[in-house]
Amino acid sequence: PKLNYNIETAFLILDRTRWGIPFNAIEFLYHHPACEQITDKIIYALENSYTDDIVYNESYDSYMTFPLWYAIVAENHLSEKLIDPVIKLFTTTEDDWDFLNEQCQYLLVKLADKFPDLTVEKVLTAIEQQAEQSSMFPYLFLFDTLFYADLNKYKNRILAVLSNPKLYWADDLASHIAHLQIKEAIPVIEKRLKDYA
Repeated sequence: PKLNYNIETAFLILDRTRWGIPFNAIEFLYHHPACEQITDKIIYALENSYTDDIVYNESYDSYMTFPLWYAIVAENHLSEKLIDPVIKLFTTTEDDWDFLNEQCQYLLVKLADKFPDLTVEKVLTAIEQQAEQSSMFPYLFLFDTLFYADLNKYKNRILAVLSNPKLYWADDLASHIAHLQIKEAIPVIEKRLKDYA
């Protein structure tokens, strides 16, 4: 039988779970009607995913897994407010948490599906900034969002990023552009290949 939860109890379980997956608490929050309290908690978890003072538990001598659980809950609590915190995960640290990266990549795609132009605009701006800074942060996880781009509006900017010699994840971006069938990218890719030769 399912336990009786309220939002605060579910938060407490997600925040404190050390081993295993808190399925019941995740399910409760996932299916709870959207509210600012849950959205704010998701944002807090995402923004502090790599903040040692918050994620590291000295009593357990280990890192807590709550950012991942809230990223799952977020799938059913899509809000424009989530776009920036998810982008931040891929543009501010080289720390790597595979499950969280993959979940937030999926979450960003869901956000792009619901808020296509806003999400693409924010993501493309972040990609442009990362490329210009010769960043090696894992912003390649942002590229799937480009599948939701209105190419009439964004094609030239996407090509400009691919042309940027400072772009670290050029191969991955080229692969996404190939799936988008942007034929104007062919000479850009050929030039990059010659430059690498």
